[in-house]
Amino acid sequence: MRASYEAAGLPYDFVERAMSTPSSSMWRPTEKQLVSAGVINAATKERIIEDNVASARSLNAQAPTKIDEVTSLIRAQANGMMLTYFYRIEADTAEVIDRGVMTILRKQNQINVCKDVGLNLLVRSGAIYRFDYADRRGRHIAALDVSDCEAPQPNTVNMSLD
Repeated sequence: MRASYEAAGLPYDFVERAMSTPSSSMWRPTEKQLVSAGVINAATKERIIEDNVASARSLNAQAPTKIDEVTSLIRAQANGMMLTYFYRIEADTAEVIDRGVMTILRKQNQINVCKDVGLNLLVRSGAIYRFDYADRRGRHIAALDVSDCEAPQPNTVNMSLD
């Protein structure tokens, strides 16, 4: 069995945990552990839609939420494979555009979504995360989508086996 796991390219820590579990009990790895180890590499459309609905519900129960000194998450909306986060930036549209803030936010949103193992999997399976920004007066500034991520590299994934 160990040889099969290793031949499949599963990380050493994952194989060790699986093999060291006594036959009298059963180790049930979390979804995050399965994704990190490369055992799961896709999510179904139904799973993505369910996850989006649950995420929007959870975020909206806490909204509005201050993210930093100028940004607040106002609400979230699930629409099929897309989850949209609506933010308000305490500045005027011109100030945001003049400072190149949207370019920075586009890059940061991509990094934040794609470095999360679970979100990365969902994006690679078809999920889209939209970040919709409005200024302090409610005027729309931009909608930035994250719709593709590279697969995490097995040798760079930090996996904790709790």
